[in-house]
Amino acid sequence: MRVDVRMPAFHAENDFITDFAARMLEVARYPHAVLDAKLEPFDGDPKRCRVTGNMLLHGVLRGIHFVADVVESGDGIRLRAVFDMSRTAFGIHASADEGEGIIRDDFTVTFDFRATPEHVEVEPEPEPDAP
Repeated sequence: MRVDVRMPAFHAENDFITDFAARMLEVARYPHAVLDAKLEPFDGDPKRCRVTGNMLLHGVLRGIHFVADVVESGDGIRLRAVFDMSRTAFGIHASADEGEGIIRDDFTVTFDFRATPEHVEVEPEPEPDAP
């Protein structure tokens, strides 16, 4: 699974936090965050999966894993997860004027997206000429 997030479209629970986070995430400088991951069953529960892979955020690539809820949705699935991440592990800092010294390291991420199968058409290989 590959998820490419357009960071300028990021939003939080209110405009103040959205604007503050956008400055910390430097969305103009790093306009995309990318998750490349695989989904595996979690504890035998068909409605949950473990997501394991790599996250590119703020120009830093790191391994990541979290558990997501899985709900069938039309021709695909909907994945939803809420988990904490370390901002300093991804080089995310506020300016001293904005309170770097008093801002917690961890921040809560909410993933809520719908995944559908990719439709790929493959041209058949031509038969090799017989000798």
